[in-house]
Amino acid sequence: MPYARSGSWRKRPPRELLPNERRHERNDQPRDANIADCRRHALTHLLIYCTNYPAYCHHDGTLPIDGLPDELLLDQIQVRCRCTRCGKKGADVRPNWAPVIGRQNS
Repeated sequence: MPYARSGSWRKRPPRELLPNERRHERNDQPRDANIADCRRHALTHLLIYCTNYPAYCHHDGTLPIDGLPDELLLDQIQVRCRCTRCGKKGADVRPNWAPVIGRQNS
């Protein structure tokens, strides 16, 4: 038992020495999603939500991905979007999974 009390509390061993918390050898960082990933999953639209929460805008819309280049990242779309209701730049962009899930259930 590595944390047993023997007179006084011992310090926790370094993170890389703990068997269950070993860091992975390879780089497991997630890759940023792009338009090609969306097309690979048969998505045709993105959901766009206004991020102007202090003004309670809550405006949303959809963006078709037909004419967008494959290399375009979703993060790049987020910073370029501007709300047509309140004018704030920046948005929350998410894939629209509803049509894909509906097709699988039928």
